[in-house]
Amino acid sequence: MTAANSPLKILYLVYWGAAEPLGQSLVLPAIMKLAESGVKLTLITFEKPADLLNESLIKQIRASLEKRDVQWIPLRYHKNPKIIFDLIQGIFTALRVAIQFRPDMLHARTFIGGLMGLLLAPLLRVKWIFHNEGFFPDEQVDGGVWQKDSRLHRAFKWLEQQMYARADGIIGLSYRAKNIIQTLPPVVRKNTPVIVVPSCVELQHFQVNEAQSFSSHELKLIYVGSVGRRYLLDKIGSFVAVAAEEFAQIHLRVLSRMEKSLVGAMLASGGLTEQYW
Repeated sequence: MTAANSPLKILYLVYWGAAEPLGQSLVLPAIMKLAESGVKLTLITFEKPADLLNESLIKQIRASLEKRDVQWIPLRYHKNPKIIFDLIQGIFTALRVAIQFRPDMLHARTFIGGLMGLLLAPLLRVKWIFHNEGFFPDEQVDGGVWQKDSRLHRAFKWLEQQMYARADGIIGLSYRAKNIIQTLPPVVRKNTPVIVVPSCVELQHFQVNEAQSFSSHELKLIYVGSVGRRYLLDKIGSFVAVAAEEFAQIHLRVLSRMEKSLVGAMLASGGLTEQYW
């Protein structure tokens, strides 16, 4: 518990980078709003190496957070072996920070962040919120990374259940997710509060120009986001290929951080030629 008139102190741990699109759209606006409401925050993120090279953006983020008295600790994200190494560095960094910061609450976001929270909360003796961003083990199966009911799938499903069982509060991505989480036996037994914080967009990053009109023979499409695994861009390619048979002019623009070769290969597997994207 916090002393009277003292601000709530939250250690916010997320397995995204503040400099990547998800961090800029979903994490930073929430952090800044909390800070402006009087909450004292320490933010731990995992930054992609390419983003760390963007010194102007890193300085901009740091200045914005420091302006709101938010301590930001950007750790380096490691692709391989990311889970083991990043878990270790995240846990030890949080423990080191907590000695001086002495948080009242731990906010662990994403599945890997939740694993850290699962270990950290009892060590720090604080309440913790598991900010669910999807059902990670099942998503790995959907994306063809793991086999359903394989040892790895079952192990991570067990860890997921442990997070639901031990969290003092849970945030879901959608109302459908909330309904699923609320029916889980460990959540029912503990009567854990579950709320929804849907995905959002920072509108200040975008400038809306005057709307343009197109002819009935012209169709322009945009795909935004990641590709590969469970993000089936080949299906988009198939759709555009079929639409090209109906429209005299059609063009698909893909906005993604993934390699262009992967984008091209997936669209080609869907039957879409280069002239249409």
